[in-house]
Amino acid sequence: MVLAKACADAMQWPARISVAVNLSSVQFINGSLLQDVRQALRASGLPPHRLELEVTEAALIQNSEAALALLNKLKALGVRIALDNFGAGYSRSATCANSRLIA
Repeated sequence: MVLAKACADAMQWPARISVAVNLSSVQFINGSLLQDVRQALRASGLPPHRLELEVTEAALIQNSEAALALLNKLKALGVRIALDNFGAGYSRSATCANSRLIA
């Protein structure tokens, strides 16, 4: 799995450097993303603040309430969330402004 490999690789880097992993909309649907992230962090020993998960707007739109709940759980772990390609397709900045995810 890319996530586990990225976390393990990042442990070989200086502590000031983080790693970003692009998530697909499929990963939101399969229901194991939260557990996968927990496992990757645990197995690698990577501190959660060094992991940034890049989320596409397509992942947020397919099931926005469930996706938002999942992203908030991921944030609670201490990982960072980045919106990737936001505004390039379906949504606009008003959607982002109304999101409880922004912090």
